[in-house]
Formats: sequence, C-alpha cells, structure tokens
Amino acid sequence: MSTCPIKEHELETVRLMADGKTADEIAKIAGLTKWAIQRRIGRMLVETGAVNSTDLVAISLRNKWVQ
Repeated sequence: MSTCPIKEHELETVRLMADGKTADEIAKIAGLTKWAIQRRIGRMLVETGAVNSTDLVAISLRNKWVQ
C-alpha cells in the first residue's frame, strides 16, 4: 500500500465514483458544481498518475485508499 496523495474530501469523490455516480450526481451530493467536481477529478488524475477516472478508481481500490 502506497502513501495516499489524495486529500480526504477528494477521496469521498472517488468513493462515489466507485459506486457508479456521475460528476453531476457527485456535485449534487457534495453541494458543488459539476465543473468543480471535474476539476477535482483532474487534479486527482495528475496526483495519482491515473490516465482516466476508471484508472483513478482502480488505483485507489488497489492501494486501499478507498473501500
């Protein structure tokens, strides 16, 4: 398990993505705009080296950053 480069509030976004939620749905749950969620996902892609959101979820699960 590697050190998690993602902040706790960002991990909640990954958890919701793992549950199959869309950016629109996550934005409503988080009380943010879709654009803010998309930026958050983009930052997490860079921080983790993931190539897309599916890869981001897979990396997060594999490293046990989310369950």
